[in-house]
Amino acid sequence: MTDRLSFYAKRIREISNCTEREAQLIEEIMREHLFHSTLDWLHPDQFCTGVNEAFAILKSFRAADEVPDVWQRFLSGEDGVI
Repeated sequence: MTDRLSFYAKRIREISNCTEREAQLIEEIMREHLFHSTLDWLHPDQFCTGVNEAFAILKSFRAADEVPDVWQRFLSGEDGVI
């Protein structure tokens, strides 16, 4: 699957040591929930901070056992869900 990862998802994996699926979801969280924009304008420090914030959001949803269904389905392997 690594070949299908975006440049951003690959960078997210380097920063967070997460799974490929988590990286794709973190990228989506960053775009849709943190920055409400593309990621190409971010300074590298902002990108890194965004990765950490998005991963913290995912972890907090997991800790509360409240991962949105669409995220859970994507993380379980369904394609095209997010």
